[in-house]
Amino acid sequence: MSKWVPAVALIGLVCIMVLPTPGVLGIVIGTCCLLAIIVSAVALFFERILSRVIKPVTDAFRRAAKPKKRFADAGAVVGRKR
Repeated sequence: MSKWVPAVALIGLVCIMVLPTPGVLGIVIGTCCLLAIIVSAVALFFERILSRVIKPVTDAFRRAAKPKKRFADAGAVVGRKR
C-alpha cells in the first residue's frame, strides 16, 4: 500500500495544477495530497530501515529457538530374539 499511495497523491496534485480548483477546496485537496505523499515517503523509509535491522535479529531468534536433534538409543527399544 505504501508504494501506490504517493503515486495517486501525485496524480491528484498534478490534476489540481492542470485544472485549478477554486478557493478553500483546492487548498484542502492539495494539502491532503501533499500530506499523503509525505506520510507514505516516511513510512517507506522506516520500512526499509527496519527491515534491514529486524532480519538479523529474527534469524538469531530462529537459530536459538531451533530444537536440537537428539538421537535415541535403539538398544533400549529393540529386544533380542532368543
